[in-house]
Amino acid sequence: MFWLLAGRNLSSAVNVFRTGVTALSLVLAAVMTVYATGAAQRRGKNSFAFGLWVAASVVLTPIVWLHHLTLLLIPLAQVAGAARSDVTAFRLGVFCYCTLELALLSYWVGWLLWPAYLFPIQVVTAGAAFTALLLAFGAAYTLAVSGSARSPSKLAVLRP
Repeated sequence: MFWLLAGRNLSSAVNVFRTGVTALSLVLAAVMTVYATGAAQRRGKNSFAFGLWVAASVVLTPIVWLHHLTLLLIPLAQVAGAARSDVTAFRLGVFCYCTLELALLSYWVGWLLWPAYLFPIQVVTAGAAFTALLLAFGAAYTLAVSGSARSPSKLAVLRP
């Protein structure tokens, strides 16, 4: 995405900055994933930790094509299953799905308009796919860290 917007002929200072920001982002995603895994395991929600690691594997992969985003169906299915107990994760999951549909729509429209509007379509598709990826990771992270997620049996007891 950075090269798509800034071009490939970067000065050495800009290239060092880009590399530093990329490395810092990857380390931050890995630390967040490890922290959320510990939080999910303390609550006995190992499946939420698994969903987060699936989302993190897509985030931490250096090259992601649109068909790789189908792996995000695993954490999104978990978020949909926990919709009643964790509304924030559910909303992030819905926003992720809608943004991903926009990315696919722009990709398909790009094939119809190719090559006339190649660059704008690439920017829109890449931006929407990247945003959907971050939203899916955020939904899985929220679900893994959230202390309000309860099993369905406890929800039945809490109802009046």
